[in-house]
Amino acid sequence: MDILGRWVVEGVLSFDENFKRSYVSIEEYLNSPYDDDDPDMIRHEQAERNRMCSTVIDILADGTIKNMMAIPENVTQEELDKSGMEVVEGKYVVLESGCWKEEDGKYFVKAGQETDENGATKDHYEPMEVDADGYLYYLLMLKMKRA
Repeated sequence: MDILGRWVVEGVLSFDENFKRSYVSIEEYLNSPYDDDDPDMIRHEQAERNRMCSTVIDILADGTIKNMMAIPENVTQEELDKSGMEVVEGKYVVLESGCWKEEDGKYFVKAGQETDENGATKDHYEPMEVDADGYLYYLLMLKMKRA
């Protein structure tokens, strides 16, 4: 399957009481209970959940993967210009640009670096799985569909 193009979040990884892995809808994830009662922690968690659910990725043929989010309505062009962030189509800001690769028909995204037992540093890649229904599992945390 060709994974090039734009992808948006369809679901988020969740675990049930038996630690069974599943993906819940954005609405279910956003409305799930919080682990903390502290109002500041809840606000922080709400912001993080909203950010995660608004993730958009572009997978490009040159091996680049762009992790983006929609530009909030209250952000001005002047603020965007000052931020120095890359703007895509006037609708998205690039939060992070990374790389991806294909090996033997499987897809991987660079997720950092690791050091081997000899002290040598090498890139660390995590799988990006595509299921039979065409969903892309990005860093296994997000279930994504084509935009």
